[in-house]
Amino acid sequence: MKLLYFSQGRVALKNGLLILGFKKGDQLLVPKFICNVVTDELDILGIKPVFYNIDKNFEPIWQNIKKKFNNKIKGLMMIHFFGRPQKVTKFKKYCIKKKIFLIEDNCHGFSGVKNYKLSGDIGISSPYKILEQINNGGILFIKNKKNFQSFALKDHDQNNSLFINKILGLIKNIKF
Repeated sequence: MKLLYFSQGRVALKNGLLILGFKKGDQLLVPKFICNVVTDELDILGIKPVFYNIDKNFEPIWQNIKKKFNNKIKGLMMIHFFGRPQKVTKFKKYCIKKKIFLIEDNCHGFSGVKNYKLSGDIGISSPYKILEQINNGGILFIKNKKNFQSFALKDHDQNNSLFINKILGLIKNIKF
């Protein structure tokens, strides 16, 4: 797994989608309950969000996802709402069956870099939303390093080592 560090989770998402080869006109299945910064980034890239319904427990309504699927869909976004894990296996099986990417959003959960098990093709995290000692930061997790090797990052932060060292120092001192 490859990790890249950015100023925010939304910047990590944008670069992750570009690494996966998303381009203008592609579509991404996203839950109807979603932060507008996600849809703003999709809009900037020209990617159309296709909204699927979720139930009162923030679980996807799979029948609705299946109904919304079309040949322009390039990926499915899975959000661990409020840090509560989704049923990852079902998402993975669906994406494999449909030959689409699984984008894992864990921006409201704590996915530290040490023992994080990435389920999606890419995953994003925003540690600053959990650690009040820092005021920004986003992490992009890339499962397949081959995707990354053919991509040149243009918006990637240059001072990431200072940022990540600060985060790792804070994480080591947290008592759970």
